[in-house]
Amino acid sequence: MAALWGWGGASAARAGDRDEAAEALAVDVARDAAESGLDPDVLAEQVAFQVEVDALLDPLIEKYADTFATAGFTDDGDAYVVFTGPVPREVDAAIAGHLRITARGDALLSETEAAEINEAVAQAVADVLPDDGELLTLVEPETGEVEIAITEGRSESRVEVAAVEAYEEAAPDDVSDLAQDAVTVDVDRTLENIDEAASGGQLLANRGNSSLRCTSAFTAKQGSNIGVLTAKHCPENLTINSGDNLYNASLFTSNSAGDAQWHRSKTGGNAQFRYDWGKYRNVGAHPVLKVGTRVCRFGAATGTGSGCDTVKYVSACTKYPNLTYTICDLAMTESTTGSAGGDSGGPWFYGANAYGIHSGTNVRDGYSRNWFTSSRKALAAMGLKAVTG
Repeated sequence: MAALWGWGGASAARAGDRDEAAEALAVDVARDAAESGLDPDVLAEQVAFQVEVDALLDPLIEKYADTFATAGFTDDGDAYVVFTGPVPREVDAAIAGHLRITARGDALLSETEAAEINEAVAQAVADVLPDDGELLTLVEPETGEVEIAITEGRSESRVEVAAVEAYEEAAPDDVSDLAQDAVTVDVDRTLENIDEAASGGQLLANRGNSSLRCTSAFTAKQGSNIGVLTAKHCPENLTINSGDNLYNASLFTSNSAGDAQWHRSKTGGNAQFRYDWGKYRNVGAHPVLKVGTRVCRFGAATGTGSGCDTVKYVSACTKYPNLTYTICDLAMTESTTGSAGGDSGGPWFYGANAYGIHSGTNVRDGYSRNWFTSSRKALAAMGLKAVTG
């Protein structure tokens, strides 16, 4: 039986969950510090706090999803969580005594409402742009403000009109009147999106030939069937290397829910993913993705790339120039990790925490950044269960 990409092989180390997670975190901190120049002790404290916050807040965010707006880490390293109404008492009780975690109840939109507005606005903008026009849209849940970036200046006024109309239709009644003041359109001629499956890669190939295309991320289950996650814009008839060990993709995120697909395995699988050349570890959890989270990446084309990075946005919409549809609910990093063709679909992680599925590269304000889909959201969107070990 061939070892599946992202699932490890017989030589992969197996240890107790807690020890393995601690070891995985230490490995990523050491590598991150060496590549970024950050103080390893400061970085270790930062990611340990990140893990603590994930464990404390994620179950509560899921429980109060109807009023949850956003969560993240400040530049000072403190954590915050925001809701649309009064902070649930259970949340206040959970963070009592944690001086570095704050909770507020003053957001204008829930995460779900913001995502619905963002999808509507992005589609409206795409409809009025020329075919080769680039776009990026963001909705800030706390304020309801919409940021739109386009490459085509002649379309600016039409984009604003279309975006305001879409906002008014998608927003809750008590927010829709703010549309005119909420929408901002910026012409950014550096804006560019790159589909990183287009030029080929390694390990995930089109079935029947050796033209390697993408990378797998993590495993997930539909009922008793185990399969692999990768990017939706990758081909549907992928397999591991040049074998025949995956069925055609059978589950996909909708365009509003990121860039992911799932292939059922013909040969089984386990909880492991590849985090460096020849090295595997088990997934411990798929936390809620938060602004300011530290993340690392692995891809079949570039390996670990140029290092780890920090999450800038957790939910944005964009359109790749070679696709006919707009993709929403993508996370963006502060900078780029040097990803390239063939990296699409690969894992974003830190330690044993699985955070995302690589999508591509974006240039915004002249700076290269990376796109990825939250793996936790992808699992929920496709009705899959995480495989952990």
